Order: sequence, then structure tokens, then C-alpha cells
Amino acid sequence: MAIHGRYIGINYANSRHALAGCINDATDWLAAHKRFLTSGELLLEQQATKAGILRFVKEALARLQSQDWLILQISGHGSYQPDATKQEPDGRNELFCPYDLDKNVIFDDEWYALLKARDPNSRVLFITDCCYSGSMARGIEKQKTKPRFVPFQMLAQGMHALHRERLYSRAMPRSEADGIAEGVVHLSGCKDNEVSYDAVFGSRANGAMSRVAIDSLRMLEPGAATFMDWYRWIRTPPGGLPSKFYPQTPQMNASDEWFSVVVPGFEVEPTPPPAAAGSQPPNVQLSIGEWELFRQEWRKRAA
Repeated sequence: MAIHGRYIGINYANSRHALAGCINDATDWLAAHKRFLTSGELLLEQQATKAGILRFVKEALARLQSQDWLILQISGHGSYQPDATKQEPDGRNELFCPYDLDKNVIFDDEWYALLKARDPNSRVLFITDCCYSGSMARGIEKQKTKPRFVPFQMLAQGMHALHRERLYSRAMPRSEADGIAEGVVHLSGCKDNEVSYDAVFGSRANGAMSRVAIDSLRMLEPGAATFMDWYRWIRTPPGGLPSKFYPQTPQMNASDEWFSVVVPGFEVEPTPPPAAAGSQPPNVQLSIGEWELFRQEWRKRAA
């Protein structure tokens, strides 16, 4: 079984939509998964246009064989289009904003169709840290938080008339994109009607959900940790979400049977890599003292 990781982060630097922590999210997720990945790649900033993202994901999906995993993570702005067809249950078409958001967006049903085009017995963990991502707290310094959201009207205003007409007229019948693709576990930063926050933990910018979810991986038991176990830690106070400063509710969407599946990378006890000559072997298992320090840090998040 192979585990491939593909990580996308867009800060929209030097634009009116600029964020601070999305590139950090992508690099931090890759670092957290690196020890068990068969392959891991980043797609950042100007590379992450709509065409670039679709090509990046399609190439990764084409590599999957039976029982393989793809971990696909995206951090950036989200938005939604009012649903003129009245086929969306919440009245909205949720969307992700690529780097070229003045010309293109990626709708939720486009993600759905994209993730279906793979080996039917392969698996995907899809992680989205953007606003309105439920179906698609950085530090604790509230004044530095920023929603990862671009209003749809602002998106449309910034587009050339041709792109704007295409955006407003685009619609896919809901029957073609109902629910979640088979074999996909979707972890999102918030509900469809909430925003995900861009903030600062200490001096480092991150997404609230990304930081909490990555930190909570350290609480999981190798060989036994299921998606339900992971999700419980993400939602467990005082270090989980939603919290006082980050009122966003991470969602995990999948068929019921997937909640008892072991999180990719936690199927077996990790094997430490060979130590370099004259160096100490790395600590793969945390000591009791390290666990306690981590739990203390977790509790401080609610302070």
C-alpha cells in the first residue's frame, strides 16, 4: 500500500485578499506526514492556479492503485455562489479560490467529479482549510485573526465580464454531485455556513483547523487510531474547535464505515529511520514527560 501526499497553500500575497498562514499549513501538513509518505509534493502560491491545481491533483490520482491512499490538502480562500437552480440543500454552491481567482474558481461539484476519477479501490483523505468548506486559531491573538473568505460579489466584481458571465451561469444538476465521492474521507475547517480563521499561534501563522488537527495527530496511537479517534481530538476542548476565539466547527464527512478505519500512516508502529553515525536515534514514541507537556500546551489553548 502506497500513501501519496499532495499539499496546496495559497496566501494571495500582495493582493487585497492576502492571507498569512496557508503556505505554512501546506508545509506543516507535509512535515507531519513525511515519515510515512511514499511521495509528497507541494503546490504553492502562483503555481496554484485552477489549471495548476487540477493538473496536480489529476496526476496524483492517476498514480493510485488498489488500497493506496492520497492525502490531498488545500488551504486558501473559500466562498459560495447563490444557487439559482435551487438544487443545493443549503442554497449555495461552495467554491475554492485558486491563485487566479480573478478568472477562475473551483466549485464543490468539480472537486467531487475530480476525486471520482481514480482506481475504485483506492482511498482519499481530502483536507480543506477554507471558509464554507463543510461539504467541499492561529496563536490565540484574536486581533490577528482573519476569515478565509472572499464575498462572491467581490469575486465577480474583480473578474472580466466574460469570466463573470461564466461564473454566474455555471450550474451542475445536484444529482451529478450529491454527497461525497466513494472512498473519500473529507476533513473540513468548518461547516458550510461558517468561516475558517487565518491567525497566529505564538509567532507562526496557521489555519486554526490545520494547527489543531496536526497537533492532535500526536495524540493518536499507532496501529489503532481511527478517523473517529482523530476527529474527537480535533473537537475536544480546551484545545479543540470550536473555541472562544475560533468559532468554527471542523467537519468530517464520509460513509459511516470509514469512521472506524485507521488513519493513513497509523496502521502500524512507526519504524525509526537509521541514525546517522555519532548521532542519537530519533524519538518516535513520546516519553511520558513529553506527553504531559503536550497535554499542558493543549489545555493552554483555551486560556
